[in-house]
Amino acid sequence: MPDSSRVFLPVWQKVLLLFSGAYLFASVGMVWFVSQPDLKRLFSDILAPLGGLASAGVLFWVAWRLKRRSRRLGLAWAVFAAGVLMSGLGEVAWSVLEMTSGEIPFPSIADALYLCNYPLFLLGVLLYPRKPLRLAEAIQGILDAGVVILGGVVSIVMFVLTPLQQSLAGQSWFERVVSLAYPMGDILIFSVVIVLLYMQPADHRRLSLSLFAFGLLLYLAADLAFVFQSTAGVYQTGDFLDLLWNVAYLCFAWSGLHLLLPYKEKQAGLEVNSFLGRGLQHIALHWDNYLPYLWLFGGFALLIPSHKERIPVQFETLVAMIGGMIFLVMIRQILSLKDNIDLNRRLNHAMEMLSRQSMELVKANRELEKQIQVEMETKQQLSYAATHDHLTGLPNRTFLMDYLNIVLRQISSGSGETSALMFLDCDRFKLVNDSLGHIAGDELLVAVSQRIQKCLRSSDLVARLGGDEFVILLMNTSGLSGIETAARRIVEALSKPFTLKGQEVFIGASIGIVWNLSLYQNPEDVLRDADLAMYRAKERGRSCYVFFDPALRDRAIDHITLEADLRYALSRQQFELYYQPIVELCSERIVGFEALLRWNHPRRGLISPASFIPLAEQSGQILSIGEWALDEACRQFSSWLQAGLAPDESFVSVNISTAQFLDVHFHEIVRQTLLKYGLQSHHLKLEVTESVFLNNVDAVVHVFNRLEEMGVECMLDDFGTGYSSLGYLQHFSIKTLKIDQSFIWAIDHASRNNLISAIMAVARELNMQTIAEGIETTTQRDFLQRLGCTLAQGYLFYHPLKAGQVEGLLTQTQRTFPLSPYADPAGWAEPVD
Repeated sequence: MPDSSRVFLPVWQKVLLLFSGAYLFASVGMVWFVSQPDLKRLFSDILAPLGGLASAGVLFWVAWRLKRRSRRLGLAWAVFAAGVLMSGLGEVAWSVLEMTSGEIPFPSIADALYLCNYPLFLLGVLLYPRKPLRLAEAIQGILDAGVVILGGVVSIVMFVLTPLQQSLAGQSWFERVVSLAYPMGDILIFSVVIVLLYMQPADHRRLSLSLFAFGLLLYLAADLAFVFQSTAGVYQTGDFLDLLWNVAYLCFAWSGLHLLLPYKEKQAGLEVNSFLGRGLQHIALHWDNYLPYLWLFGGFALLIPSHKERIPVQFETLVAMIGGMIFLVMIRQILSLKDNIDLNRRLNHAMEMLSRQSMELVKANRELEKQIQVEMETKQQLSYAATHDHLTGLPNRTFLMDYLNIVLRQISSGSGETSALMFLDCDRFKLVNDSLGHIAGDELLVAVSQRIQKCLRSSDLVARLGGDEFVILLMNTSGLSGIETAARRIVEALSKPFTLKGQEVFIGASIGIVWNLSLYQNPEDVLRDADLAMYRAKERGRSCYVFFDPALRDRAIDHITLEADLRYALSRQQFELYYQPIVELCSERIVGFEALLRWNHPRRGLISPASFIPLAEQSGQILSIGEWALDEACRQFSSWLQAGLAPDESFVSVNISTAQFLDVHFHEIVRQTLLKYGLQSHHLKLEVTESVFLNNVDAVVHVFNRLEEMGVECMLDDFGTGYSSLGYLQHFSIKTLKIDQSFIWAIDHASRNNLISAIMAVARELNMQTIAEGIETTTQRDFLQRLGCTLAQGYLFYHPLKAGQVEGLLTQTQRTFPLSPYADPAGWAEPVD
């Protein structure tokens, strides 16, 4: 698992950190590890301009980035960058003059450039945005800044200006002005920055300004030391002062970059858990609160050497300055005391309000106690209603799932009793509900629940899931025999008649049983498996019980998986048509083809329609799949006609599902498909099963009539296996019967030949053509030929073939011929005994 506390720096931060480290290393090495003066001077003349110009470039980039956040903030940092740029240009001028003359250029044009940064820094401070503060906060910040500034002025006057004036006594007026301009400018900028710091909130913006102020301090210290050394003639290029300037440039650059760091990264750097770490963090964010006292302490420390006349400042002047600092601190403390008094007053007022509100709450609590008592009673009623069925009074699904979850936990821990679960569904309940009404249906459900309870022990649980579904939890079962006894008792009880509205009603119950609950962890899985077993009981004929077997779950999962794959089979072009030749029985000449749909599953291989057509009908995909099969068969047959492989008199037959046949657009789809591929109506025959006649007769007649108007013939497939009726053979325009292969296979048993003889007799009397399916032996062929059957298909002649195999067959053997006289029903041969 990745560590979320790690901070990943962007590339630009890594580059700047690498450059800063290298620059700092080079500066330190110049001071302590380079001893030759010329080499020191070379290092200094390279590093100083590089640091100044690079820092200015970084700050200009920071200003451009900050402009998106705040126009004024970006402008302030742009002015800061301009100030640093002037220092960098001064460094360039210094380096050029020093390299060309070999002497320290002071005063020179470089000093003019150096001094230009002071007004720019001052302008940047004035432009810097300040967060609006309360009047008390603003006054307190000004007083704190005054103490710090006054302390700084005292220190600089004592240790810098007074000695500097004495050392400049023999210098020209220009040298004195330039020398004094540095400390005066540093004092001014430092004072303004301190004021700005105290006017900022304690956040990352103040930290950036603090880093900038620290750079100014380094710059100020280096400037003052340089003035002293240059005046005394002891300054050496590449010495410690150059390191201070270089570090100041790094502080300037990183003070701006700090504002660009994401907030979370800054917080990650400040998150500490130790006491010492929290103390250091507090000081880093609130150092300004302690700084005035440090300066005051330093001022008192200066009184000791001043009193002994070790520094060039009058004792009275120093006392006056320190007195001013004390005065400012006193005013600050008075204001803080006033804030504390106001805070205490507000706190006392809040305490009084809280006391008054607590008294009101006591009264309200008494009233609430009465309401709670009423609500508890209501809650108990609602809880019962939420966990019980309002019609039968039995526990509902919510109660059952909670109770079953407890039972499973007890069983898994070894403390529970052996238990079994039954999932019961009433058979034919919908018929009763629809015919006698919902009121009668409700009465029936109540009666069913009462009969179930009479068949069980008091320790068992009966729950109603909803509709006509019940769940029975048998506790402390005594093996499979005891479970079977209870199930058989319930089935028998519910098979007896119920009296509703003065008449007897018969229903039944299909029960699925899970007998070993120790194999389960959650209630949902138990109900799922019991439900699967219940549906298996319905498949077996209803009014029975079935124990769950894992094979039922595997079958259900396989069913769901196959149905999910079926939804993408058409778009992924996984369907394929095979073509089984239909031959003239007497000559075995190919006269047509039946298009057989196959699903070329990527994992399961070739799947027959018997496995996936029911799924397609349930999911509603049969229409699109059937339309594709019709289109593909017509396209392929048209290509054979155009290539001269099939004569004009031949045909292709396509199986049509009931849903597809009854679709309101079906006849139009057939017409458009024939036009699309240039086929005549006699080129296409449609195979339908007897189940199509079980639907709306008017709709079926309408489709048959429209197809007959187009000249498209319909054949009755699998005749004799369904709801066979001679009535619809005469009522609908059917000219061909396809004898199911189950009758063909019975030919080998002489005792079962009478049925197929009867079918042939019916076809002959109705002047209908017959096609025998599934012929595999010569005995079957000869027998059908004697009965007068004219067309046939089966493995004896040809297996179903791919389109390419059919083309090869027709090309090589040339076995496709025009239809023979068998097409004339008058040419039927008489059966031979």
